[in-house]
Formats: sequence, structure tokens, C-alpha cells
Amino acid sequence: MMPFKHSDNYTSIQMLRGVAAIMVAIWHSQLAVKLFQHTYLPFVPGSPPSIQNLLGRLDMGVDIFFCISGFIMVMLIESGRESGFSIFLSKRTIRIFPLYWIFTLAVVVAYLVDHKFNAAMFSGDSWDDLRHLVLSIFLIPHEKEPVLGVGWTLEQEILFYISIAVFLLFGWRKSLLASIFALSSVCIFLSVLGVEILYGKVFNVLYLEFLFGALVYKFRDCLIRINVGSFLFSGSVLYVVASIILSSGYIDSRSMSRALIGGSIGFCFLSAAICLEGKLSGDRWIEKIMRRLGDASYVIYLSHVLTLSMLGKVAVFFPDVSTGVIFLYHVFSIVAAIVLSVILHAQLERPLQKQLKILAVDGRS
Repeated sequence: MMPFKHSDNYTSIQMLRGVAAIMVAIWHSQLAVKLFQHTYLPFVPGSPPSIQNLLGRLDMGVDIFFCISGFIMVMLIESGRESGFSIFLSKRTIRIFPLYWIFTLAVVVAYLVDHKFNAAMFSGDSWDDLRHLVLSIFLIPHEKEPVLGVGWTLEQEILFYISIAVFLLFGWRKSLLASIFALSSVCIFLSVLGVEILYGKVFNVLYLEFLFGALVYKFRDCLIRINVGSFLFSGSVLYVVASIILSSGYIDSRSMSRALIGGSIGFCFLSAAICLEGKLSGDRWIEKIMRRLGDASYVIYLSHVLTLSMLGKVAVFFPDVSTGVIFLYHVFSIVAAIVLSVILHAQLERPLQKQLKILAVDGRS
């Protein structure tokens, strides 16, 4: 068995990112159909519980994203590609903030055009809203979710990146996994004590999910000896169990139980992905599509809620339509959100990232 080798073209992990992005987009897709008078499975009261449970927890794609992030960050540092404090922070900043600011601006503009489009949850108090906006722009944890709602996960990402940067600053590169484990233990300890820092957003137990991803990278050469089907089966069973438990309301969406379950699911699917690495040709049409979705996953994540919400506003003009039409509109809304994101990736994100990287290199030279 050949050892796993890191690469800029890790097809299977990019494909997994695409899957995670689609999961979250489908989970939010009720935004495009909620204003219809008639409804259908699985997002409404009265639908079969089993269907609701299985499709109602697709937001666990977020947990998979966190695991992938832990994997990639450790890979980048241990491979030496981003092992320096300054280069790590600059590349993470370039990757996260510019595109996030663009879609945050879109939410603000929509609110200014018509206050009914208040996805930012502005209060109407100018100073309070300005404070909320400034804190959101820099992803500083505060009592509200960021102006761009999905930015709450980016708050967690940024805190993870900051912790990694601190480890690098103190020269703990060789003990990176141990450092992540230690900080995860602190998060668990504080959670057990019921201590919340900055509304429970700092030292959050979701930090554990980054640890799960880091563990996959650390033990990758052992994991690839296991059959990929075992990981896929285990991850699927865990997802079904988690769907039933979480949808029943027994576990809070940001609790330690959620972190442990979500981290385990992410661990299984990420392990399956590295088992597939090297076995994919990259030439099959499904692999090309999933790789493209993986490349566009960040845009999908940032933009899909806005697209789906806009389509939901259109739906209100056609309240009396059949269930079949609603179903087709629902499918259309998901496809439209994803296709638009792929276009934005090609026409906006990719050229923007390319230019920013050039500027960053020029700035260091």
C-alpha cells in the first residue's frame, strides 16, 4: 500500500468538500419554498419523521467542513508550505475575508434597498447596527450571529486559524497535533464547567471537530490500510443515528455531543476520502463535476442562502400551485444556487484570489 501523499490536486478531498457544500445547500433550500401555500417533504410539520430526520440534519456538512479544515491546515504546516507565522496568517486572511466581505456587502445593500430584507437582523438603532456590522466584518464573536448568517462557522474557522498561528509563533510546529489536542481538552473542560467565553463562541467545543480532521492527517498512512467501504458505512450509520437524536431535540446543535458526533462523522468520511486518493482517475465526468464543486465550495457556502432567499421571494407571487410544481421549484432552486456559485467561483473568486496572491508576494518581496 502506497503512503498517502499530499498534493494541490487531492481529488477525493475536494470531492468531499463539494459533497459537504451540497449538503448545506439542500438543508437551507427550504428558504426557496417556504412561502408557498402548499408544502411537501421533508421540511414541514406533518411529514414522516424518518424523512424529516434524515434530510433535516444535512447541516452536518458544516461538521465535515470543520474536519476537512483541520486536516488541510495540519497538512499545509507539516509539509512546510505554510509553516511560518506570517505566511500562514496572510494566506488564511486572503482566503477567507475578501469573498466574505463581498457577500456581507450584498446583505447590507439588500437591507438598505428595502428594510424588509433584513437577513442581517439589524435592530434599526444606527449605532447598534454599525457595531454589529463592524464586528461581523472582522468576524469578532459577539452576542449576534454575523451579518452574513453563515459567517458563524467562519468565526470558528478564524479562531482555529488564530490558535494555529499562536502555536507557530511559539515554535510548536513539531508538536502541532499535541497543541490542538491540548486546546481541545481546554474546550471540553470549560464546557463541562459550564463556562462560556464571548457568548460561548471562544473555546467552543466545536474546536474538537478540527482535531478529528488533524487526527486523520496524522494517522493517514494507517487509515488507508482500512477498506474504504468500512468508513463509508460507519459514517452513514453515525449520520442516521445523529439525525434521529439531533432532530428529536435531545442534543443542542453546538453542544459537546454535537461536536463528538459531527467530528466522528467527518472523521469517517474524510478517512474514506483519503482511502480513495490515488484510486480516482480524475477523468470521469462525475469526478470532474464533484471536483469543480469542491473548488467552488466556499462560494457555494457563502452565496447559497442569498440565492435561495431571493427565489423564496419570487415564490410568494405563486401561492396556489400544485405539490408537483413546488417539488420542481425546490429542485430548481438547489440547482440554481449551485450553478450560480460555480459561475461566481470562475468569474469572481478565482481571479480575485489569483490577484491577491500576486499582491501578497509582491508585498513580501
